[in-house]
Amino acid sequence: MPQYNLFLFLKSYATPQTSTNLLRSLSRTVISSGGVVRSIENAGLRKMPHRVKAKFQDSKGIRYHDECRLVSMRFIASPGELSAISRTVREETDVVKSSLNRERTEMEEAKGERLKRNKWA
Repeated sequence: MPQYNLFLFLKSYATPQTSTNLLRSLSRTVISSGGVVRSIENAGLRKMPHRVKAKFQDSKGIRYHDECRLVSMRFIASPGELSAISRTVREETDVVKSSLNRERTEMEEAKGERLKRNKWA
């Protein structure tokens, strides 16, 4: 099973309980499918390089965010479970932006294999 990195950009005023509940549900999804959660890191409040637009305006009337709370999660899971994980992240209202990436294995790095790129670019 491949290893993945999930980066979540949460609203700066999101409560700690909200982020804890989100990470707990994501961890349960990974573990229930036979995967392993390697680490969860909270990088705290970070200034964004540009304004990030949320999908919807929230109850406070804020739609654009200059600061976000960065949380990352490293886990090993089957590729079939990624749809459930991404669905959970999409449904959360406090997530402004997310990124799910597969880590390259040591064998891929040793071989010097490159990731697939657009041949037209």
